Amino acid sequence: MGIIRVILKKDSILENNLVQTIGSAGESVAAVYKFLTEGFKVFPNEVHYEISKYKESAVGVDVLPALLGVGFICGAKISGYMFAGGVLGWFVILPLISLFGGDIIMYPGTEAISSMGSFALWGSYLKYIGAGAVATGRIISLIKSLPLIVSTFAASLKDLSGKGVEKSQNRTDRDLPINVILI
Repeated sequence: MGIIRVILKKDSILENNLVQTIGSAGESVAAVYKFLTEGFKVFPNEVHYEISKYKESAVGVDVLPALLGVGFICGAKISGYMFAGGVLGWFVILPLISLFGGDIIMYPGTEAISSMGSFALWGSYLKYIGAGAVATGRIISLIKSLPLIVSTFAASLKDLSGKGVEKSQNRTDRDLPINVILI
């Protein structure tokens, strides 16, 4: 979208339509990729390697177009944070769980930690830790954006009452009236 903004010199509904068209083309490429990996098994979409010298840690990658798309949408900074969280989880948290867990059976796991491999530990513990970290980030982001949400809601209420309505000459720069949205 940044490239399109430079070309069009402004934000508009036309920019949005162009982005949706490009997104549809990307979905077509992703469908062909999925068909090659899952249908014909031309190459694997998961690569995983256990590091035997570093207990319960592993290196792996899921080569999925959806993950690439999410990384592109989130941007390099957020993707970097997610990657750092993965490195922290697989190289620090999983070995610590394995080291201190011993023969404990702790919820949500159903077997002793010492008998679990890296994927079992990930499925029983690490993915919930990661989901909690993501949820915490979402809550913090929501709290940070609360002033913008309140001011936007207040502007919508002014629009509903008819006060403070700005008239724009360009059709693509106007918002839908709040009356239409509520219907």
